[in-house]
Amino acid sequence: MIKPYFTSRNIISIIRALAKQDNENASKLLRQTLNNAGFLKEDATIGVKKGYSSYSLPTEASKSFVESLLLETINLLNKEPWNYRLLMNKAELEMFASSWDEDKIKEAEKTSQDLVKLAPYFPQTHILLSKVYFLENDLEKAKEEAEKTIVIYPQEPTPYYILGLYYSDKKDNENALKYFVQAAKYGYPFKDKNMILNLANLLAQEKDYQTIVNLYLQAINLDPKDAEMYVHLAAAYGKIHNKEKAIYYAQKAAELNPNFKQASENFIQLIENGEWDKISD
Repeated sequence: MIKPYFTSRNIISIIRALAKQDNENASKLLRQTLNNAGFLKEDATIGVKKGYSSYSLPTEASKSFVESLLLETINLLNKEPWNYRLLMNKAELEMFASSWDEDKIKEAEKTSQDLVKLAPYFPQTHILLSKVYFLENDLEKAKEEAEKTIVIYPQEPTPYYILGLYYSDKKDNENALKYFVQAAKYGYPFKDKNMILNLANLLAQEKDYQTIVNLYLQAINLDPKDAEMYVHLAAAYGKIHNKEKAIYYAQKAAELNPNFKQASENFIQLIENGEWDKISD
């Protein structure tokens, strides 16, 4: 029980260092973890990569960190060439490394193609290959893999987002928005507040307020000090008659921006009176 505990603790420490953009300390902790992980080396390598995906962008500063993870993954694959988890790890790390090494994207393509052969009915394999093709600017192949994913698992949001990007590139705004909206409905984690606002406006026409709530929660996660997003979120909660959260986020908006104090009080009065129809989109 001791080794799993210390390995898990070290992974958490690495992820915290990455969240602080402390690549030097993260690399040091990574070496220590891999040297001591023993039979947990595969889990450690994959766990750390997930942390990196969440908290870091591929940059020259993180080059040694990513390359250490990639080398360890390749060493493990030499013993288990068709290990699905390790192949996924390798492809994603190669995609990261392509930010500073153009040759790595071709390696990511080959690894992703191997994954599709290994697990042709797993949606994640087609998503990964679609992303690789997109990075290579082979948009038609990216579209094809995204469409295959939807056939296999229609509730997966990422292929809809990829198709939205495809049609955006083609200047087909109608289809682009259609797919972005579908991605939002299935929970795609958008990273652009303007995109979130545009999609929320479209979804308001459909009265899909639960998806709007989810979008504004994403926006607040991106920028916790944007008071306007709290205003929008309060209204969305009001539309689904969630009194407690509507009031909470209205109060939060007023705390962040005193200029919203009177509007917040007026909104809360509507909520307290159950005048749901008077809440604007």
